[in-house]
Amino acid sequence: MRVGVDQPRQQDRISEIAVYVGLLSLYNDYHPELGDVGTIYAIMLAMAGSLMISYTRARAEALGIDCKVGLMQRGERVVMIGLAALLFGGSESGLALRIVIIAVVVVLHV
Repeated sequence: MRVGVDQPRQQDRISEIAVYVGLLSLYNDYHPELGDVGTIYAIMLAMAGSLMISYTRARAEALGIDCKVGLMQRGERVVMIGLAALLFGGSESGLALRIVIIAVVVVLHV
């Protein structure tokens, strides 16, 4: 691993994982009436999709392939989830945040 080149990418992945861990901590108190279990699965799927995109791009670049395609870049994901969490985190049982998380999951896995 080349430290000078790969270090920022690793920090980006860690910061994105921190966002998802923060969301998981928001829903770690199980309330079946709020659908927390489904939301936890959605957060995990979003994190898995985000990491797979990073892995796929890194792998493609290692093979000399330019891989700059995709519907939702890291910045867009973090901004969407961060704003939804900041603005709508606990209101209306977190419905807006849940919708954004599910939308991110769908777009990531398309």
